[in-house]
Amino acid sequence: MAGFTGFVDTSGKSQEKLIALTKPMIEALGHRSAADEVLWTDSSKGVVLGQLGAQTFAKKRKKEPEITCSPSGRFRILIDGYLFNIADIKRRIEAEGDKIPDDMTPLEILGLLIERTSFEDSIKQIDGAFALVVWDQKEETLHCARDRFGKKPLYLGWAGQSLLFASELKAVRAYEPMKAEVNPVALKAYVRYGYVPAPYCIYDGFISVPAGCRVSVTKGLFENKAELSDLIESYWNCIKAAADARVHDQDFSEHEAINSVRMAMKQSVAEQYAAYGGEDNVGVWLSGGLDSTAIAALLQSHSDKPVKSFTLGYEEEGYDEAKFAAQIARQLGTNHHEIIVPMREAKNIIPDMVDVYDEPFSDVGQLTSYLVSKFSKNYTDAVMTGDGGDELFGGYNRHSQGTNLWQNMQWLPLKVRNFVGKQIGNLGPDFWSMFKPSEDHFGERMMKVGRAFSASSKNDLYKLFLSLWSNPGDFMQGTVLPEALGLLNKGEYYFDGKPSFSERMMAQDTLHYLPNDVLTRLDRSAMHFGLETSTPMLDPALYSLAWQLPHHMKVRGREGKWILRQLLYRYIPKKYIHRPRISMTVPIGEWLRGDMRDWAEALLDPVKMKKQGYFNPEPVQIAWKNHLEGRINNGYRIWAILMFQMWLEKWMR
Repeated sequence: MAGFTGFVDTSGKSQEKLIALTKPMIEALGHRSAADEVLWTDSSKGVVLGQLGAQTFAKKRKKEPEITCSPSGRFRILIDGYLFNIADIKRRIEAEGDKIPDDMTPLEILGLLIERTSFEDSIKQIDGAFALVVWDQKEETLHCARDRFGKKPLYLGWAGQSLLFASELKAVRAYEPMKAEVNPVALKAYVRYGYVPAPYCIYDGFISVPAGCRVSVTKGLFENKAELSDLIESYWNCIKAAADARVHDQDFSEHEAINSVRMAMKQSVAEQYAAYGGEDNVGVWLSGGLDSTAIAALLQSHSDKPVKSFTLGYEEEGYDEAKFAAQIARQLGTNHHEIIVPMREAKNIIPDMVDVYDEPFSDVGQLTSYLVSKFSKNYTDAVMTGDGGDELFGGYNRHSQGTNLWQNMQWLPLKVRNFVGKQIGNLGPDFWSMFKPSEDHFGERMMKVGRAFSASSKNDLYKLFLSLWSNPGDFMQGTVLPEALGLLNKGEYYFDGKPSFSERMMAQDTLHYLPNDVLTRLDRSAMHFGLETSTPMLDPALYSLAWQLPHHMKVRGREGKWILRQLLYRYIPKKYIHRPRISMTVPIGEWLRGDMRDWAEALLDPVKMKKQGYFNPEPVQIAWKNHLEGRINNGYRIWAILMFQMWLEKWMR
């Protein structure tokens, strides 16, 4: 089930007007599902609910799909996504004496659970990939919730006398009375990170419901237009869950740890495999990396026939992992599909990004994700991915090398660090690349090291690791606003004793980077083609187990994911596991200096920027000039500004 929207209006609109306003909103989400739209209204309360892909109920009882209703009729339920443990919930309810009919749908079972307990208690019991909206007709309350890791999006906000909710912001913009204004705090966060972090939203008056959180808006709050950010309550926090798991850490032997992780991953793969439709409906993205290889291996071991695997590669030398993925596919016995495209294909789809991402977003991996999603949809309706493995098992460079960097530089006075960092940056990426010509993007990593030397604390260092621009306020017109987020200090109190710097970054990446960047890119690119994505790494039981493991079973020396490597030895030869990674990130910096220069300069026009009122043209032009002249590779940073400029022209006209 995919895509919903609606609103609660207090101005007394007629049913005809409610429906007329909602139709364009639900149509704006048509890419998320090929199914027909379904609407439900209660004009006496000003409520309208719209769903795409609404579940077709048991054919014996209902001929047409409609918005799910709980058994008593009190609750109306919308969901974008899937529930994984509904069979367990059904068994628990029946164990307490209630017989559930065999033809009762998962959402009807959820409605029964809510009636037996409460919305608050129910969302703590369910597991899945979901955004959920429930209208309580008795209490006239709108309940909203998002899954624990943020796999599915959910936006909420005020437009006039209406409280709007939607799976994507393009539905919000289709609401005719909507008067959109840019939230300057969200924009500043975007300039720093390249995405808008929840709970912020690019539109003023709106929020993105954070992962593992719920929002309940009661009758009186509609009339008073309550501040929605004040209503956010966490029902599951990944940092607290990690801390709780550490309290129960076990004295695993390496053999026991590997077996435990393998069994937990197998269980997660099996649950999600069933939820998304089984062997005829579920494939796997296979990049050749550790995470996707592990998921592909476990999925193939679960299936009685070859599962469909998918890989995209680029024709250009140094940007093609497809040959490695094909070798692994042969070892595993999957039914492998690959497509090799020239880089110009990625260039050609850049104008489409502003339709795919209706909130500014600049992770350049969006281009590859788009292409592989489009390709995969020709063969299947759902794919499993390895996303989440980096956060669980220490896969990012910062997890394995950030601690060493801090330990080596913290003893130097800050003035000395600033001087050293500046000298590293002045030498430029090309200079540093000469020292390790065989290592992808070594020069760029040295530029990041140079910037890192200006960090005055671990928190500053982590923020710099995530930052595109370390000084976002300098680029914005108007009053310099406070930072949107404090990072490492947020939630640290949950831990009993100080976790290591590496562990703190892993936990914060799960809270911050994973839902706002990784899963946003995954959902929008895939769902643009109506392709569902399953992420077995992001399972609460597996997450808890990963945090019970000693850190050295995840990160050893300068290398992360130790335990995944050990697990994979049971499925494929070591030579396929220990090899240099090939970057699938497109060379955006080179493109902007080349045939995309005119396009970029039109968007960066200083007169236009000044008039728009968001960016200061002067620092942008300096950064652009430095990039063009090769002094600093500002490709990713300029890309973020370009993506905002494209978004502005599309969505704020």
